[in-house]
This record gives sequence, C-alpha cells and structure tokens, in this order.
Amino acid sequence: MDDDGSAPTIALVPEGALSMRISAWSSTDPHTSVTATMPGTDGEYEMTVHTIVRDGERFSPTGYAHGVATDHPTLAWSAVWAFLASRSQPTESEDQRATARAATDAIEARAEDAAAALPDRERWTLRPVTVAGAVYVHHVHAFEDGFAGFADLGPEVVTLTGDALPDPLVLTRRTVAGRRFL
Repeated sequence: MDDDGSAPTIALVPEGALSMRISAWSSTDPHTSVTATMPGTDGEYEMTVHTIVRDGERFSPTGYAHGVATDHPTLAWSAVWAFLASRSQPTESEDQRATARAATDAIEARAEDAAAALPDRERWTLRPVTVAGAVYVHHVHAFEDGFAGFADLGPEVVTLTGDALPDPLVLTRRTVAGRRFL
C-alpha cells in the first residue's frame, strides 16, 4: 500500500511521453489517471489516460454489490464528459454557482448526445491502439480543439482525452500506487 492507503494497480501510459504524472487515483478501487506531456509537430501537448482495471463485482464493506460500469455507452459518455469538463471555467465564488450548474448540465447533455451517437462512424471513428503488441479498437470522438476516446483492452478499459492524438497510439502497462509509479 502507498502512504495514502492506495493498493498497487495498473495504469496505461502513452509511449513516447516527455513527462507523466498521476493526476487522479482511487484508494479503494483500481482507477488511475495519468496525464502525459507528448511531443508534437507544433510543440508539446497534454493527453490524459484514465485506466479502470476490471476486477469484477464485489461486496462493499457494508454488504452492497459494487462494480464499475465498463459498457461502451458509459465509457463514451465518460470520455466526452471528461474532455468537456477539462475545458470549462472553474467556479471561483458562490455567485458563480448557478452559471457553473448550467455549464455542467450542458456538458452532461453533450456527453449523453455523444454516447447515443456511438454507432455513427462520422462522429465516432475507429482507430488502432497497441498495447503489449496487441492491436485494440480505440473509439475516437473528435472536437475542434482535441479528442475524447475509449478502448476495451480486456482486463482494463481506458478513456483518453487530450489536445491531439498520437499516431500511432501505443500504450504501456505500468504499476502505480497512489501518486507514485512503481
């Protein structure tokens, strides 16, 4: 366990990253987000990979069934929501709460619309992502200023968001605990 009580888990990280940092994790479930700085033709850009390790449905400490939704519509919604939320303005005062709520509602509506459009290959293109030599399907939703996407890798699923998408996209499994790479 890490200092914060986080058990070791797996994070997918992009090959070729100039730098990486663990930007979010769960101390109880196998979820980790890694934000990577990538080299680009027009300078550096950021990309975030959120990894969810599939560890099955379990009982919570209070006896409830606990699992993680990893179906394609949920992953599509999650990726689009994360992309749009990352571009929203932070709430700086109580006076901005109503405006922030309206912005959140708009983000949720756009994420729901994008998830419902998953079969539309004009809105969700299929691209390859390579992990440990195996090629998987990466569902990509393009925006004017970036992308949101997801991939089912079997033992893990990932959502990816960022300013640009590396070509080719190659991910590597890394062991992490809390905010540390092991």
